[in-house]
Order: sequence, then C-alpha cells, then structure tokens
Amino acid sequence: MLLDGTRVAKAIRAEVAPRVVAFQAAQGRQPALHIVLVGDDPASQIYVSNKQRAGTEAGLLVTVHRLPATATVTEVLDTVRTLNTDPSCDGILVQAPLPAAIGKRGTEQVFDAINPAKDVDGFHPHNVGLLVQGRAVLKPFTPSGVI
Repeated sequence: MLLDGTRVAKAIRAEVAPRVVAFQAAQGRQPALHIVLVGDDPASQIYVSNKQRAGTEAGLLVTVHRLPATATVTEVLDTVRTLNTDPSCDGILVQAPLPAAIGKRGTEQVFDAINPAKDVDGFHPHNVGLLVQGRAVLKPFTPSGVI
C-alpha cells in the first residue's frame, strides 16, 4: 500500500485546524511549540526545519531555541526549565540526538526535566510509562507514524 504523505498531512492539518481556532479563542493566542536544538547536526537541522514549517502551517507559533554544540548539560537544562515555567509555551521538543559531549546521562537528565504535560515527543519517563500501559495522552510522532 502506497501512502500519500502530502495528502495525509493536509488531512491532519484540516482536522487540527478547528482545535487551533478554539485554542486561540480560549487563550487569546496561538498554541506555541518550542523546539530546543543543540549543535549543528545536519539531519537535526533538516528535521527541525520540517517541524517548524509543519507546525506553522498547522497554525502553531513555533520557536526554535538554538544552542551551540559546546552547550553544557546545565545550559540545556536551564533552557528546558525556563520553557517549563513559561505559560505561553504549550509544547517542548528537544531535538535528538544531543551532541555526544552531553553524554547518555546528560541526555536522560534533559528529557527527565521536561514537564510531562509539555513533552511533545513523549520521552519523559512518566509519558513513556503511560505509553507502555496503553494510556498515552499524547502519542509520540515517530512511533505513531511507523504504526
């Protein structure tokens, strides 16, 4: 079976549009997605650009927070924590993979720090647990796309 991605994307945006309008009416602003991009990995740059375009086309306000490849775990965590407490931020997406210098433990710390209610990718342990139990509130993009 051949999947027409362009047609599916158009249908999803049409399905989401009334919810975006309702959100704007209720909140007085666009729903806002914040993407944290650390480093200059070419594939990550493309993914973030595509996510930014798709989000904007769906009516979201998309902001990309670019940190250098030399950013420390503390700097990435500070960015995430700031977004967690920002009432105008509705969703946080930290683009993976993070630079190798961040390390496995640092990457875990970053994903663990995201407010589960704003965790767009569903990487926070709370959201992973709900997904495993079949109770996910927000299903992550990649697994949903594969399924």
